[in-house]
Amino acid sequence: MKAGKHLNLGFPIAEVDSAGNCVISKQKDTGGVVNAETVTSQLVYEISGPWYYNSDVVALLEDVKAEEIAPDRVRITGIKGSPPPPTTRVGFTAEGGYQAEFHFYLVGLDMEEKCRWMEEQARYAIGEEIMQKFSLIAFQLHGTSPINPRNQQVATVDWRVFAQAPNAEVFRTDTPDGFYRKLLEIVLQSCPVGISVPPILLLTSSDTM
Repeated sequence: MKAGKHLNLGFPIAEVDSAGNCVISKQKDTGGVVNAETVTSQLVYEISGPWYYNSDVVALLEDVKAEEIAPDRVRITGIKGSPPPPTTRVGFTAEGGYQAEFHFYLVGLDMEEKCRWMEEQARYAIGEEIMQKFSLIAFQLHGTSPINPRNQQVATVDWRVFAQAPNAEVFRTDTPDGFYRKLLEIVLQSCPVGISVPPILLLTSSDTM
């Protein structure tokens, strides 16, 4: 790829004709690439099969073709349409509860063993009564520490404790029996760590029918 093409990506443009064919391009003097591969990858990302259902029409994609007609210009042909399906898609969005997370930054050797040790400490500190209030709790190791790292920064990994619950009460920072206070107990009990505490988030759950 040409140097700098990943910067200032151009907004895509679709020039659609009366027959339903189109030419995909992008804004002039911008980065990014429009070719058969990028257009195809975007199309495949959007669909779940050869028929694309909408409330007013079904797009039939079995014979779709992508042809490069000029730099950053791709002609799309072969798409046909059929009447709309007997049902339609409806999206529902509602409050889905709350989530919070705690990050510990670990350094050095035996990382998996350290994380297993800390998970055991975290589960014990939180306790079964509070654990049952979570709809989800996960302990995740992000990254690895290489052998003979050149400095502490590259030897540092992120150990994440991620939790969700229908009630925000369990995540309050001012209660002694909450998610945060219980995890703070293990900071000085475990291997040397740094910590980061992002804010509590309100979740929304979405479903499409």
